[in-house]
Amino acid sequence: MKQFYLLLILLFSFNLISAQNEISGDWYLFNYNYNGTTYYNTDFGENNPIITFSNTQGSNGLDFSGMVCNTHVGSYAINEVDNTISIIEMAATLEGCYYNNTEDFEYDYFHEILWDGSGNPTNLSYNITGSVNNQVLQLTNIENSNYAIYGWIPQPPEIIGNWFLSSMEIDSNIINNIENTLPTIQFEETLGFLGLNYTGNAACNEISGEYFFNPQLTFNLHFASITLAECDTQEEVSFENTYFYDLLNASDSTEFDYEITGTGDDASLVITNLTNGNKGFYGRQALSIDENQFNSSKISLDRNPVSNSLEVSTSQNLIGSNYEIFSITGKRVIVSKLNSNSINVNQLHSGLYFLKVSTDENVFETVKFIKD
Repeated sequence: MKQFYLLLILLFSFNLISAQNEISGDWYLFNYNYNGTTYYNTDFGENNPIITFSNTQGSNGLDFSGMVCNTHVGSYAINEVDNTISIIEMAATLEGCYYNNTEDFEYDYFHEILWDGSGNPTNLSYNITGSVNNQVLQLTNIENSNYAIYGWIPQPPEIIGNWFLSSMEIDSNIINNIENTLPTIQFEETLGFLGLNYTGNAACNEISGEYFFNPQLTFNLHFASITLAECDTQEEVSFENTYFYDLLNASDSTEFDYEITGTGDDASLVITNLTNGNKGFYGRQALSIDENQFNSSKISLDRNPVSNSLEVSTSQNLIGSNYEIFSITGKRVIVSKLNSNSINVNQLHSGLYFLKVSTDENVFETVKFIKD
């Protein structure tokens, strides 16, 4: 019988330690829901609100700390049986808010979710989903059902600013910018109704709305509005409809996956519409007019998919022309000059790539190919 009780104690201790290890660490606040309304965090990087659960034993429980505008510290305890956390005590500094998040945002988060200030423990249920960098923590106040959502990775400050569209992949077809257009999207740090503002343009009109980030390393665009200027050509109308509706899905709130590679002016952004799979490829620098005005002599590939080499065909002599090959993420993987109409791609991994052939005067075309 003693062995049986010892086994129960060991199992309970093991589960408690497992729960502590599961929840311990840094969790970045993405949003919280108060009385049925979701409020989104609007600060980035080092200013992203955070809560840190430690395994260090304090005088009244395990220690935790955090920050929104003010730093807060306290003690907590874990109940492994029903997946709850008790916030035993909490104290915070009394500074103002100097970033994007407001004092009301902080107050409601503190007092309606974490700690009501009554002196009694606040009981929170917790649930962790996902894995590695995509882990999501939900803390729910058991008394009032308000909850907060956290992730392992803070919101990315490197996405802030203006991005120039270079091309789109719509229904597996590459669509390049049309002549004399400079399509953009700009992620701003100005506050909207719920999230942050974004703006953009295509050929004739501008788009604006709000965006917010999700702990699954995605973002949403919503509340979009588009100006009503008339385009001069049907080509401009078609291009705008493709950009605004097929890619950005301006008629609805849409979730996007994103990947940023490079830094500074060499940074590239690829966004993927998770509803329809369409992609947008952006850079920090605008394509030149020459890069948008393709030579009338189009290039083609004799075979696609390919195994070892690309065989390029065109009516003009391309020997000595520059060529670049980009991965699906927008990363340049090969840059060289054409010595013949054959390009060795044996070193590339299997996947989708883009070939751009150019001279000092013209870009002949960007074509998509699949490497077996």
